[in-house]
Amino acid sequence: DAWRAALPSPPVVLGMSWDDPMTVPADSCRYDLGVQLDASAPAPATASERWLPSIAIAIVNVSGDLSAVEAAWEHLYRIWLPGSKFRPSALPAIER
Repeated sequence: DAWRAALPSPPVVLGMSWDDPMTVPADSCRYDLGVQLDASAPAPATASERWLPSIAIAIVNVSGDLSAVEAAWEHLYRIWLPGSKFRPSALPAIER
């Protein structure tokens, strides 16, 4: 497919969590998985396309199991973010 040829090598894979699993039942949580395409590359007909605005982001590198990921999110949202000058946007949590 032409869209696969437009992918960087290795492709940038993104996961987007729309819901907080601490407050939303697991069977209702929404999660999108995608790849980053060059703006000139057409998305395949079987895929949906999502454009995200340019924003400032915080990056947290995590090594370990899911408990390490949970601890990183907890620190980011409950400790770092409230003490920073930044405020969360209405965008999903994005994992790369």
